[in-house]
Amino acid sequence: MGAITEESGTRLTAGPMARLRAAVGRHRGLRSVTVRSVTVRSVVGRRPGSDAACDAISGREAGFTLAELLVAMAIFTIVMTIVSAALVSAYGSESRVKFLSEGSQQVTNAFQQLDGEVRYAADIETPYASGGNYFVEFQSDWTISTKGKSQCTALEYDNTNGNLQQHTWLLGNSVPSQWQILASGLAKSVTTDPFTLTATKQAPWQLAVVITAQQGANEKVPPAQSSFSLTAVNTSKGSLSSGVCGGP
Repeated sequence: MGAITEESGTRLTAGPMARLRAAVGRHRGLRSVTVRSVTVRSVVGRRPGSDAACDAISGREAGFTLAELLVAMAIFTIVMTIVSAALVSAYGSESRVKFLSEGSQQVTNAFQQLDGEVRYAADIETPYASGGNYFVEFQSDWTISTKGKSQCTALEYDNTNGNLQQHTWLLGNSVPSQWQILASGLAKSVTTDPFTLTATKQAPWQLAVVITAQQGANEKVPPAQSSFSLTAVNTSKGSLSSGVCGGP
């Protein structure tokens, strides 16, 4: 039948039967390996929970339905409407505050300048209207130059441009054409004289000024009216109220 020997840890066989058994063994080993390989691949390809994971991924890739998009758009529109209304309201409030602040500052500046000028006036002209604008003139008898001439001041409410302005000159000299603006952005085409001259029984004369600040037509801001009174401490009951500085 043949001898069986061992070399380097490997069994060797001889003879027909041994060769047949070896062939069958090799054939069985191949089948065993093949089956195990298929079995392993099958287990790896179908691990537990794989179907649920695929279903979850498929659901995420499906997107939103039309109803969900419509609801989201409606909610977004409502939120944007509320935010826009809040922004418009805040802008309007800021515009009103800025307008009132600027108007108040202009009135303060005009009062401070006129108070120092009218305070030392010796004569004040009765206010009058000319060419649709309103005027009042006053004369100060202090000596302001080596010529010893009184200073004359004409105060005008420019009804066309909405300005409170003035110009000054020395009595007897030519009247300048350039005006100094004291306040701007005032109401236009007013029908009531903003200047009022009054005198108490004990004098002195008092000049009241009423001005209305008017924001632009595109700004929804109500007009702001301001008034102040100026006292000419150097006047008396005998002071002139007509023909002052060449006025009517």
